[in-house]
Order: sequence, then structure tokens, then C-alpha cells
Amino acid sequence: MVRSGFMPAVGRRALVAIGLASALASTGVGTESGGLRQDPAPAAQPQQADPLKFSHDGAMLLVWQVKPDRAEGFEQAWLTIRQALAKHENADIRAFGESWSIHKVEASSPQSVMYVFHLNPVSKTYSYNPSPLLFETLKAPTPDPSAATPPPNPPGTFSYDEAKTIFDRISGAWIETGGIVPWPLRKLS
Repeated sequence: MVRSGFMPAVGRRALVAIGLASALASTGVGTESGGLRQDPAPAAQPQQADPLKFSHDGAMLLVWQVKPDRAEGFEQAWLTIRQALAKHENADIRAFGESWSIHKVEASSPQSVMYVFHLNPVSKTYSYNPSPLLFETLKAPTPDPSAATPPPNPPGTFSYDEAKTIFDRISGAWIETGGIVPWPLRKLS
């Protein structure tokens, strides 16, 4: 048995990455069967339950396994979303944004780059799904068409075009099978 205190940091990171990769391969949020909406347009068929809206009490890790060529856009899009949440006029939405953080796993593989969202506590009100987050929670009010000059968007909101640009950087960035894995945590002490 190797104690973590005796294993170099690089070795520990690789061990964590291997553990995460094997767990991701065996579990995950179904994306190919409609689990996450890839298109922000409303579907003509009945809506399925949002797999990234949780009812868990406590903390959770939400692990995203992202395609390497999409990682930079994925990362920038989520950082933009986090900045919007921090500026939002609604105190509940600001608190939602403050309750989670994004971490990049340094020991990623050539097949994927892993991001861990630490949710503490998990929101039971808002989804972590980029589609409803951008097109519902952070949606700017529709400007009055009779106004000569529409007012600027309120802080922390996006117009449809802005949200679509951000969404396109996230959409399809994750590995299809096992690319998004929620890990509910239970505190032991």
C-alpha cells in the first residue's frame, strides 16, 4: 500500500485522474438519450426531467469530462456565466452563483479535460444545465419594440444572441458517454 504522503504530487494527480476516468466510464448523466438539451430551442415533444437540477441536501461534485479541443471555450463560457451570476440583481441568483466553484483537474488525459464543479450546498431551485441557466435564469428582459433605443441589459443577464454565443461554446463540449457525472456527497463528521 502506498500512502499519499509518500507518493509525489504528480503520481497522486494521475491516480485521481485514473479513478475519475474509471468512475466516469461506469456512470454518468445520459446525454445521447435526451438527458441534456443540446439545442436551446424548445422541443416539440414532452420535456424530460432536467438531469442537472438536483434535490440533494448538502454538497455535490459535478464532474464534466470535456473534449480537449473544446476545453478552452467550455472554460471561458462557464467563467462568463459565473461572472453574470455574481452581478445579477436578484439576491437568490447571486447566492446560487456563490454556492459553487469550478476546478480544472490538472492530470487530464489526451482524450479529455476534466472539470469539477463543487456545489455546496446544491441548489434545489436552479439548474446547472447550461440551457435553462442561460435562456431562463440569466435571460435579459425582452426590450420594448416601441422604444427608440432599447435600454441596456440589466447586470447579470444576457440577450438571446449573447446567451446563444455562450451556449455554443458549452454545447457538445463534453464526452458523450459518461461525460457529466453528479457525485452527491454525505458528510461523515
